[in-house]
Amino acid sequence: MKLFHVVTHYEGEIKIPQQVIDTLPSYLMLMGTTQFAQQMPAIKKQIEDTGRKVELFRGVHDVNAGQILGCDIFQSGKKNQAYLYVGDGLFHPTALLYDNEQPVHYYNPFNGEHIVLTQKDLKKVLDRRKASIARFYAADNVGVLVTTKPGQNNMLGALELKKRLEAEGKAAFIFVDETLNMGQLENFPFIDCWVNTACPRIVEDTQHAIINLWDLRDTVMKGFGVKVV
Repeated sequence: MKLFHVVTHYEGEIKIPQQVIDTLPSYLMLMGTTQFAQQMPAIKKQIEDTGRKVELFRGVHDVNAGQILGCDIFQSGKKNQAYLYVGDGLFHPTALLYDNEQPVHYYNPFNGEHIVLTQKDLKKVLDRRKASIARFYAADNVGVLVTTKPGQNNMLGALELKKRLEAEGKAAFIFVDETLNMGQLENFPFIDCWVNTACPRIVEDTQHAIINLWDLRDTVMKGFGVKVV
């Protein structure tokens, strides 16, 4: 099947309110979702005109500077003091809290909402991950999720994990699909814990015991040469 992706842009003009800009530090990183990506340079200039230094976010999979995708878990390693995310919904800006201590300013251009996300907003996600990791080590039956999507497919990692789990006396089952529907996991009640080998963010969309293959990189998958997504 041939796919044709059409990018749609928000046609309205976005201006960051002065009261929001006044809360921003002197050096920040700016980003927005795809529909706002074309406006990031203008927003950057608006903020820089107040004397602040602004850098546009650049993720691994992004086409445009200033664009953020849901799969972006970003570690800047730079001296920016905060992030400013322009868009609606908290799924994307929450990714910026991983491996970063800087606050994330969230501005919704549709309703004017402005909040600041910090590590405490990530705690619930991380606590659930810790519980799932404990469930994984106690599991007898492990389900390994693999997507056929280009760029996210990691069948080699799934097969290696299956081999290592079976060597430890556990039963491992590989489930392959294009779009992984977390709602379907309840149809396999014999699975004690799931391991996701695709986009690491999808584990946040379910209440099932599920971890990422990446979470095992220092233990079960230590020394494994194939890239752990």
